[in-house]
Amino acid sequence: MSTPTRLPARFADLKQEIAGLYPNFQERVTKAWGEIIAQFKVVNAGIAQAGPDYIPQVKFTDLDKLGTEEIDEIRRRGSVVIRDVVPDAEAIRWKTQLEEFVTANPDVIGMCLILNCIEREVDAH
Repeated sequence: MSTPTRLPARFADLKQEIAGLYPNFQERVTKAWGEIIAQFKVVNAGIAQAGPDYIPQVKFTDLDKLGTEEIDEIRRRGSVVIRDVVPDAEAIRWKTQLEEFVTANPDVIGMCLILNCIEREVDAH
């Protein structure tokens, strides 16, 4: 692990200036951090209990039928799995192609890999 880069002293001065604007800054920040950690523990327990079901799932054909509660849940969770966007056979074919590409091109990583696969799919149409 690399050593963190030290920020210039002006950032420490700015932090002191901001802290000086709020009475009992240290105590308030410590209390707020404790509240964040407590809330994190509650949310984490909920995620552990729900397991993979924590992330909402919606069929592609039902996207236009979502109610307010479902949309709010998706916003709270920050993620959604959209099912049945493409036929299973096509998704399996894409997965196979991706595995073959990764095997043939082990030096290609991340977005380059995804973009290459997308380009190949677009070119095929």
